[in-house]
Amino acid sequence: MIFLVLLLADYWTIDYLPLGRQKLAVAREYVYLLDADERQVVVIDNGREVYRFGSRGQGPGELNQPSAIDVLGDFVYVVDGNVLHRFDTKGRFIERITSSVMGAHLRIADGWIAYSLIEVSNPELKLTRVDDQGIDRPFQSLVQQPGGGDRIDLTPCSSWVGVSKDRDLVLVHPAGGFSVSVFDLDGAHIRDISPPWTRVPFDSVWGREVYKREVDERKRAYQQMGIPYKPTDAFEPDSFPLIKRVFTDYRGRLVMVPWRINPGEPTFAVFNTNGEIVSDKLTPNQLTRIMGEIDNQMVVTIYDVAEEIAGLAWVPADSVGGYLDEHPIEFQYDVAKHYRGRY
Repeated sequence: MIFLVLLLADYWTIDYLPLGRQKLAVAREYVYLLDADERQVVVIDNGREVYRFGSRGQGPGELNQPSAIDVLGDFVYVVDGNVLHRFDTKGRFIERITSSVMGAHLRIADGWIAYSLIEVSNPELKLTRVDDQGIDRPFQSLVQQPGGGDRIDLTPCSSWVGVSKDRDLVLVHPAGGFSVSVFDLDGAHIRDISPPWTRVPFDSVWGREVYKREVDERKRAYQQMGIPYKPTDAFEPDSFPLIKRVFTDYRGRLVMVPWRINPGEPTFAVFNTNGEIVSDKLTPNQLTRIMGEIDNQMVVTIYDVAEEIAGLAWVPADSVGGYLDEHPIEFQYDVAKHYRGRY
C-alpha cells in the first residue's frame, strides 16, 4: 500500500507548527495551499505541485499577508488582511473585495462572515456579513453576560465561529458557553446544540482548580509573547462549562470535547447540523488532522518533530485511523522563542 507524503518546509512560513485548516483547502482532486513566504497559492495534485499563482504586493491579485484560503465552486478565495481576493481555479485573478474587518473571515454560500471581538467591559463577539460588492451588513452580535450561571469568561479570544459543509449555516460557540448556536445566513437563530454531559458544579474543588489553572496558563502565555494581559472582571457561574473544545470536521460535522469526563459519559460527541449525535470511530485529534477526501484518499496533516517541518499525506480512507495512530503529531513549541517581539 502506497502513502504519498509531502513535506512542506518550502511552502510554509512558520513550518515549526503543524498545518491548520485555514492554510489549505481541498476541492475536487486538488489541494490549494498557502505559501506564505512567497505570497502564492500552490496547487497540489496527488502529492505533486501542479502550478502556483499569486505574487507579493498589495495590488489586485497580489498578496501581502495571506492568512486563509477557501474554495467554493469554480473560485479560490484568499484572505489577506481586510481584503478578499477571488481567483478562478486556474489562478486567474477576478476581483478583490474589501471588508472593514481585519483577518477573520469564513466563506459562506453567497459572501463571507467576518467576525471580530470587541474588548469592552463585557466582551462582544460581532459577526458581519460581507457580500461580493464589499458591503458590510450586520449579521449577529453576541454579548457575554457575566453572572446568571450561563457563561464563564475564561478569555474573549476563545470564542469560536464555523460554517456548515453546505455553507448555509453559521455555528457560534461564545467563550465559556454551554452550547453551540446555529444561525441561517440572514442571522436568524435556528437552534442550539448542547452536549450530552452533566454540568459540573463550579463551587467544587475541581471547578475552581481548573478555572485558576486556565487563567494562570493564559497569563503566562501572554507574558511570554510580550502582550499585556487584561483580565476581565471575574465571576463564578453556577456550573462549569462543559465544552472545552469545539470544531467542524472535514465532513462539516460539529465535534465537541468536554472539560471533564464523568463516569459513564462519552469522551467526545459528534453532531450533524440538525443537532443529532452521530457515531465516528476516529478521535477528535484524528478528525482535526483530516483536511478532506479525494478519490477515497484522505488528505491528512503530518509533522516531522525532529526537523520541525509540517506536511501532508494521502492515505486510503479505510486505513486512515491506523495511519494516524502510527504517525501521531506530538510537539511542544517555545512560545517565547517564536513569537517574542512580534506583537
